[in-house]
Amino acid sequence: MHIRVPIGYTIRGTIGRTTRTWKFQERVTIEVPDVTAEEAPVAVSWAAHTDMHGYDPLKHAFLGHGGEDGRQFTRWYDGRHWLRLTEGHTEQFGKPGRSPELTVAGFESALLIGGGYNILGLNALSPGRDHRKAQVDPTHRFSTVDRSGRNLALAQLEAATSKLLSVDGLLHVACAQPAICLAKGKDDSLEGYVLHVDTRSNIVDGKEYIVDKVLVFGPDEWEEMSHTAIRASGDRARATARLAALEPTVHLPESIDPGILTVRTADTLVKRFFLETYPRVVGLHKYFDHTDSVAREEFLRGFLAEHRNEWELAGLPVQLLDLADETFADARVDLGAELTLPKPF
Repeated sequence: MHIRVPIGYTIRGTIGRTTRTWKFQERVTIEVPDVTAEEAPVAVSWAAHTDMHGYDPLKHAFLGHGGEDGRQFTRWYDGRHWLRLTEGHTEQFGKPGRSPELTVAGFESALLIGGGYNILGLNALSPGRDHRKAQVDPTHRFSTVDRSGRNLALAQLEAATSKLLSVDGLLHVACAQPAICLAKGKDDSLEGYVLHVDTRSNIVDGKEYIVDKVLVFGPDEWEEMSHTAIRASGDRARATARLAALEPTVHLPESIDPGILTVRTADTLVKRFFLETYPRVVGLHKYFDHTDSVAREEFLRGFLAEHRNEWELAGLPVQLLDLADETFADARVDLGAELTLPKPF
């Protein structure tokens, strides 16, 4: 299946007697694999949010982008999860609501008006009105070229296309294994915490743990985390009703990688310690700089050994880091293999 994507870039050089930075746009054709629903079965599904009370509308608008069925879900194909896209996903900060599933034609239409680039993380490639249209590579127009952004733009687009998958003509995007996220509620709301399913790798497997204050759990921990959110709510009846309707369903248990659950469990224990003691414990955030789970485990153990005495004397919750260390150790026995960090998307 082919999709035409307009991309914008700049070239610094000379045309005629004029030397300056020129802006161009091209429509580049990309190829997206097309498979059937039988080849890519539904893995995990959950309800789109209709009540965003307690959520930051900019950060969490994506939670409300459900299909006309009111659901969000991932499919399992080629060893990874793929999030079903709707037309609402093409608007980065669009209002939550139900919309049709995203087709190739719908995606191309959105791209023409500057939408949809957020899906691929390519907002910088969206051309503006001041970009001159070029049918082919415009470099031949230049007598000299000092700097060209065309090759970089093409490389970024090529890398991003591996994130797209068509299932029976409907577009999906590669995503992280679905996780339960417990986040701090808006300061002006009645919710101490908000709970939702998230598939954004920078949140569930990345370093966005201070700004968003997000703790990550497995799908089977929804009920336990619901109790935590309900207890922290100023309107428990409303929170109870809302969370009961949002519980995810795992349709394909084999799509939930226990190794990923292990790493996320250890990460969350470290995040809890960091958040409960921040900014006192300087340096612990370097744990998340390691892209290998073995390196994370070794850093944690070494850092804990170095600071244990002073932290225990200060009454800090060192037991959280001990549990993280035990999580790694126990997993190596149970899984019988080296753990790897989840794939970034």
